Amino acid sequence: MTKKEISEKKAMAYRLFMNGGAQADVAKEVGISAATLSKWVKEGNWEERLNDEKTSSVELANSMMLAAKKMTDIIIKEIEGGSYNIENITKCSDNVVKIMAAAERVANTVTKAKVIDVLTSLDKWLYIRSKTDKNLTPQVLSTINYYHQEYVKYLNSKEGE
Repeated sequence: MTKKEISEKKAMAYRLFMNGGAQADVAKEVGISAATLSKWVKEGNWEERLNDEKTSSVELANSMMLAAKKMTDIIIKEIEGGSYNIENITKCSDNVVKIMAAAERVANTVTKAKVIDVLTSLDKWLYIRSKTDKNLTPQVLSTINYYHQEYVKYLNSKEGE
């Protein structure tokens, strides 16, 4: 393969991997060996990047809202049971309100994680669109992906300032 072909395959593999594809499936779809993909994943810290995205603001807000829902379910179950302590119900309700307010603040805050969410979403959309849009060539997708990664590196370098 030429350098250009390798670069295009690597960019496609990265997008598929970051979209949650299993390594074996990604390697097969891209047309490379599992060993090659494993090497790219390791060298590019793709696992770490994927984990960073899982701790994005959207994921955090969703987890907080899920916790609030579970607490609400407990409150409702206790009230429906008939024998409840109003003080405990009040404390739980206050905590639900606090969690939901915090989740809203997290969801509405523009952070590095939010930027990564947007870039990842855009990458997914472009990849899907590339199947029907002949202007979105593997080279174009590779270039876009490269600049997305560079921008995230830039954001990471600015964190300490």
